[in-house]
Amino acid sequence: MADFLAVLTTTDDKEKAQNLGASAVGKRLAACAQIDGPVGDEQLGRTGSVIRHMGTRSPVY
Repeated sequence: MADFLAVLTTTDDKEKAQNLGASAVGKRLAACAQIDGPVGDEQLGRTGSVIRHMGTRSPVY
């Protein structure tokens, strides 16, 4: 049985996150993609980051 992973990444644009998620799901690299944001980034002092979550299997990642 495969181990499952949650992959988390950020982009600077919601459209980029949507394209990345759709591409990963379309290529069956991820079972799903969830997009949240925009969020603030206190470390860099800027706002507008978009968080994308994807679920996949460890052999795919």
